Amino acid sequence: MSNSLAIMRPELVREWSDKNLPLTPDKITYGSNKIVWWKAACGHEWQTSVKARSKGENCPICSGARVIEGINDLATLKPELAQEWSDKNEIKPAEVSIGSHKKVIWSPANKSQAPR
Repeated sequence: MSNSLAIMRPELVREWSDKNLPLTPDKITYGSNKIVWWKAACGHEWQTSVKARSKGENCPICSGARVIEGINDLATLKPELAQEWSDKNEIKPAEVSIGSHKKVIWSPANKSQAPR
């Protein structure tokens, strides 16, 4: 197959998960909307379409698109900031990534609580 994932995006073949067997990268087109398993160099596994990966979508955990408590959340990666997290927030620092655009309330020492 001349437009297979193996031919068109060979760098992604090493991230193809064995969970997809018997389907292999040489038997699926690089633009397929089929959802398959991927295993990145970081060791995380997730599902997304072949097309999304071919267009550059990477590990959602490492990119911060999916927050996993104890791995990539604000409380784990920036505990000093988590100490300034206000109890007035509806979410916890373990539920957001460090790159989140959510507006939250901080309560740093000796300062009034204000959204940032």
